[in-house]
Amino acid sequence: MKRMLRVSHHELLFHNFFGVLTKPSAISSPLGAAAQSYCASSSSSQYVWPNIVGLFAGKWSYGDSLIMNDLRDKVSELRDELVMHSGDVEILHKLLEEKGNPLFRKYHDGAAVIELMRQLGSSPQLAIEVFNWRREIDYAIPIVAEEYSKGIRMAGRLQNVELAAQIFREASNKQVKTTSIYNALMGAYMYNGLAVKCQSIFEEMKKEGSCSPTIVTYNILISVFGRLLLVDQMEETYREAAWRRWRKLMS
Repeated sequence: MKRMLRVSHHELLFHNFFGVLTKPSAISSPLGAAAQSYCASSSSSQYVWPNIVGLFAGKWSYGDSLIMNDLRDKVSELRDELVMHSGDVEILHKLLEEKGNPLFRKYHDGAAVIELMRQLGSSPQLAIEVFNWRREIDYAIPIVAEEYSKGIRMAGRLQNVELAAQIFREASNKQVKTTSIYNALMGAYMYNGLAVKCQSIFEEMKKEGSCSPTIVTYNILISVFGRLLLVDQMEETYREAAWRRWRKLMS
């Protein structure tokens, strides 16, 4: 009982310290905070659309909102057709080639693919089908980091950690390394209860010069340790997160 009280106490301190608004009970959630947390235009195109991935997370102007609404509407139409034919891979690929490809090429930052995978969140198997097709045309439209992150997360939800790791390696081999991609793989391991692998990727991230842990990273670690009742590891993670935060504030 005392150990569990220690967990609750430290968790509360952690969330207060970093300003996280999730409830302490969220620590045992399979995805938890990990879910808070993923294209070059055609050479023949006469119009280059603006980079709009940032609009997903920031404050929008009225014009930005119109662009986003237009994107969502177009993606929703494609999503509905894909869902309707989800059992036929041949038709799916035909739809993606004829209707998806022209749409994806308009958004050189991958925004259309990212939005489609977001809308397919309740159908992870279909989302993976879309992402695997997306990987096949990478030579024409390079995959961006957030697309890789989405693919890894979907693979994790399907309990296909081998595919999640494969996508991660593919991104790494193409020098597409970001904190969000590391977080996605850690989240996939967490979702499937693989604490050792999750921690291993965390240690690898810390050695990567271009990436550094975020609040999402530490919440993933805390969640996986919490599910396994590894109190000492949880407390160590709290201390490291607090120390990194303090060092960042002092720099």
